[in-house]
Amino acid sequence: MTIFKKPVEFITLDGKQRFAKIILMLSAQDQKSHIRLLNDIMTIFSEQKNEEKLWGQKEILDVKNVLYELLQEEK
Repeated sequence: MTIFKKPVEFITLDGKQRFAKIILMLSAQDQKSHIRLLNDIMTIFSEQKNEEKLWGQKEILDVKNVLYELLQEEK
């Protein structure tokens, strides 16, 4: 996981401008196990209140803890 102080600009495949403040990397044990985790993460980031909660953290450990808590709520 990487957290940027200033959002980093990305251009999507369809040419839209997007910004990222947190970048996650996953390592999958097999071809399917990561799909559910990706789905849960996308669900978390689709809710504004969760984004604000994550963006409000200053330390990477705090972001990890909040993300873990939110993932537990998804189950």
